[in-house]
Amino acid sequence: MTQLIDGALTDWYRLIDPPRDHADEAASVVLVHDAVCYMTTEGFCDHAELMEADEDGRALRGVAWQWDPDPTDTTYVVDYAFLLRDASGVRAVHDRHVEGLFAHATWTRILADAGCQVATFARPLDTPGSFDEVFVCTRPV
Repeated sequence: MTQLIDGALTDWYRLIDPPRDHADEAASVVLVHDAVCYMTTEGFCDHAELMEADEDGRALRGVAWQWDPDPTDTTYVVDYAFLLRDASGVRAVHDRHVEGLFAHATWTRILADAGCQVATFARPLDTPGSFDEVFVCTRPV
């Protein structure tokens, strides 16, 4: 998996920066998770996502529910609720994440201040014509 990711990122880096020779160059790479890339403090809305998976006698059913208990700050909450089934039975699990909610300009500034070259690309979503924005940052080492 790491080789696949490293190879894809190297290819992408060559695509966005073709004039340079990248053959002997190592780079640190940061990929900001898509769940926060498209959010801004100007446009947050509640959202829920259903999940399911079945494999090797195990099953998962779950929901990820993101919501903003305080619209005046820069955080939001994601509650994860899972039903997990295996040979021993079914159990319920809840996990809460408090995550940051920042505008595009804030992400760009923070990542650039950390020494990263910041680029973005539009990632197609399941809804035709819908995209979110993914930040890919490189920092030659």
